[in-house]
Amino acid sequence: MEPSTTPSSLNSSYSSTTTDGEAAEPQVPRPDPEEPLLNLFPTGVFPTYRPVPVLVQVALIVLSSLASAATTWKHLRDLRKAPTVAEIFGFMGKALVFTVLSTAAVQDIFLRPSRLSTNTLVQRYFLPSALSKYEPLSISRDGESTETLGVHYLQYENPTTEEAKYDALYVNHGFGASSLSWLPAIPDLTKRLRAKICRGHDAVGFGFTDRPSNLLNYSTKGSARIAMSLLHKSTATLESVALFGHSLGALTTLKMALQLPVETSKLIVLCSPALGVKPFQVFSFPIEGRWWSPIFNFVRFRLIYPVFGFVLHRVVGTKNFWKRALRSVWGDPDKLKDSDALRFQWPSIGLGWERGFMQFGVAQITKFEKDGLDDDAVLLRRVLELPNTKMLVIIGSSDSVIPPKKIAKFFEDFEVPIVELQGLGHDSFEEGTQEFCDAVDDFLRSTGEVERTAFDVIPSCVSPHFPQPTSLTTVSFLEDPSHIITQQFLAPGWTVCITIYSANLLVLLRKDDRHPAAFLCSKHCCITPRSIGMPPLGVKCLHKSTVFTLYSIFIMPPLEPKNENLQSKKPIHST
Repeated sequence: MEPSTTPSSLNSSYSSTTTDGEAAEPQVPRPDPEEPLLNLFPTGVFPTYRPVPVLVQVALIVLSSLASAATTWKHLRDLRKAPTVAEIFGFMGKALVFTVLSTAAVQDIFLRPSRLSTNTLVQRYFLPSALSKYEPLSISRDGESTETLGVHYLQYENPTTEEAKYDALYVNHGFGASSLSWLPAIPDLTKRLRAKICRGHDAVGFGFTDRPSNLLNYSTKGSARIAMSLLHKSTATLESVALFGHSLGALTTLKMALQLPVETSKLIVLCSPALGVKPFQVFSFPIEGRWWSPIFNFVRFRLIYPVFGFVLHRVVGTKNFWKRALRSVWGDPDKLKDSDALRFQWPSIGLGWERGFMQFGVAQITKFEKDGLDDDAVLLRRVLELPNTKMLVIIGSSDSVIPPKKIAKFFEDFEVPIVELQGLGHDSFEEGTQEFCDAVDDFLRSTGEVERTAFDVIPSCVSPHFPQPTSLTTVSFLEDPSHIITQQFLAPGWTVCITIYSANLLVLLRKDDRHPAAFLCSKHCCITPRSIGMPPLGVKCLHKSTVFTLYSIFIMPPLEPKNENLQSKKPIHST
């Protein structure tokens, strides 16, 4: 992402306020203690404005006071008489303004935030994540031509040896973020979905992907093309693909689905999708190649971008900006970690980030799509009409960016399941990674996407009362499930009794008449087992082809191991 000499290049910074940093020799990445896959900033790289030294600040205050006095009282003899109230306030006001302006000037000249090209990061420092990769890709443009673009993306290969369910998992980030926003969820999602590989790129205008002058690259259509190039890089054939999109990245995800072969099996998960929220479209056609394009570009690049770029540079360069911004979108601001802010702060050190950000904004109000795909409802309907396609929408109940009611209203005409995660905000997959992954798991089980037999998902880190099973067998259900069906051996000394009450399952685990535990599952009720510290038990009801997930509810007192006693008990309701 090196600067270009052309006036319209977006890799060159506005004015002279950003430059590549210097490093004596390549540095070794330093992982973040809270998030090992995320690196801390390199030594000598400053994401924010540094404070002015005390002595320099004192000198600036003195000089500003003298300048204020000189403009308030033009002659020294004017000070022989007592100054008026207006003169005093005028002096103080001008001194304050001069101090602020002089301090800002010193910071912008000597203490400005670092701005580094991606090539500089690769050669002298390091990329933001252990999963980061940066390489030139050949991007197709409607099959007419190709262009080469340097793309930064994350890549995670599934370390498990299980048979793969999906050839690839692809994640798309939202507005103002980068692929790093998916970093906390990528390993868990990849393993749970049994995907061979996971990839996700930085959309043009954000992160460390190159910033060419062509506006099409900044649109969701252009981002989908980049994603497809990376997706096909994973494997030659794509029989099954999982596509995830957050906020504005949901549009990119849907457009990817339309570009995949019809026969490809697709799982689409949209998190807080920004569908139906586009305010307006100023340009109903591409703004490049018109007779007035040179005038528009001159005003845009020479007047508008420098002014707004400087303001953006100052705002984002303030200390704790990203923490304050993210607290406003987190469901529980007190759970925001330093590593959460670091994931968003990393891209802001990219050379030309401010100008790329504004280019992205212009691209969103410009029409690039044909066949009505610029209409979100039309786009969604086209995707839902595809065969072999499953879709899930996950939202946070405390989303202040796109309220849940607005999302529900948009989807009310579409048969798409919506899962609302309580207490989470706009970035639920970051704020509540475990809850988000659990919701995806539950959806796959409910659709039969993930096959389960009895007790095949007992994790190793569970209560000592629940040892790892040494042998597992499938629970067989009778057509009349009104009594105890069977007893299964869970582990040495442990037996399980299963009773079905209508749509509910009651499970009793016991060991030597001590520490029995009761489990209740309903098709309409799920309890997160991690908060209780006990294992979820997957049971498939064969005669109804219904998948139940049993979660530990509470420990019961010792009970007599008589089937008739258990059969006579009423269903237990979770609290």
